[in-house]
Amino acid sequence: MGITVGKFLDIVSDYKMETVAGEDGLDNITEWFHFVEDEEELRYINEKELIFSSGRYLHEGTAFWQFIEQLISRHCSGLVVLLGYCLKEFPCSVVQFCNEKGFPLIKAPQGINISNVIKLFCLQILESEKANKQLFSAMKNAISFPQKTELYMPTFLQYGFRKKEPYTTAIIKITQMDTLSASEIQWIVKSIEQQLLSAGDKSFVLTMEDIFVLVFSNYGDQNISDIILKIIVQLRMKEYTFFTGVSLNLPGLDKLSQTYLQARQTVDLSEKMDWKNILIRYNELGVYQLLLAISDNEAKRNYYQNILGRLEQYDKNNRTDYLKFLNTYLDCNCNINETADKLFVHRNTIVYKIKKISELLDCDLSEMEVRVELYLANLLRNIL
Repeated sequence: MGITVGKFLDIVSDYKMETVAGEDGLDNITEWFHFVEDEEELRYINEKELIFSSGRYLHEGTAFWQFIEQLISRHCSGLVVLLGYCLKEFPCSVVQFCNEKGFPLIKAPQGINISNVIKLFCLQILESEKANKQLFSAMKNAISFPQKTELYMPTFLQYGFRKKEPYTTAIIKITQMDTLSASEIQWIVKSIEQQLLSAGDKSFVLTMEDIFVLVFSNYGDQNISDIILKIIVQLRMKEYTFFTGVSLNLPGLDKLSQTYLQARQTVDLSEKMDWKNILIRYNELGVYQLLLAISDNEAKRNYYQNILGRLEQYDKNNRTDYLKFLNTYLDCNCNINETADKLFVHRNTIVYKIKKISELLDCDLSEMEVRVELYLANLLRNIL
């Protein structure tokens, strides 16, 4: 998963390294490091690497400026310069440029044991990767065996998650994910990680089959929404089609599996309703929350069949669209004129179809109780 440049500075705080410029980029993710002492070595660096240099060939401001530009173009995380060896101070123009670009420029004092700094850095990176793998396994146990907390709780506690904190799960499902290249999936994961790390260290993201699962611990609802919205903006810019679902914020680590179920149900409903590329929260689903909470799927199917099964079968046999019409009629609060306007037909057509549906279902659509039953059955059709 990597760590942020700011986290790196916290880890090596005993070595008195200071940020000279580009503090806006301290949330940049860094996954590894690279020593660069001449221009030829630039071609070997990778994105999200923290660059170390003694500044041997950076005496002139122009050369330094061009060096920084190339690091930014290669999406490096920041630059650490060992002052006092070849370079005594940073040119003002370079400091200004790094501030403008939000590119962290860090000075390491003369005499620093850079070997120990790198060792601490590597250990933290490796620990981050280990944590991600173990949290992935723990999350799968929480989903698969919600009653067996002993399978997953020790791992979460090991990495600083607490039993009594509130937990929220968010899921992002990208359509046709099986057609995405490995590099595209990696970009999505890294973009999500960037937003999570910039907001704190009590969250993580996992890739599970065709979805991305985000887990938040002890975050407020608004904070979580802000993070998800930033991710949505990035995905929209890449023109992906996707669906989101965010669970309730439930107290206790033992509720983790429940938050996953809520997020999964919200995503599945979003996909059926074509609520694409927007943020959908479980607590915004209205009566769907009640219907989704009913675990007896057979009972839900029976209810739907008893109320609307005959109408659905009649449409299939006669190639009619009474079920679709009924959905529109109910959405228009059973208002004949409003339904006629929405369907661009004469009101007499609406009256005729209402009468026909009443005959087929042997009910009176003017009765409130009947309308409620039809409305609930119609909603159940979207979640079965």
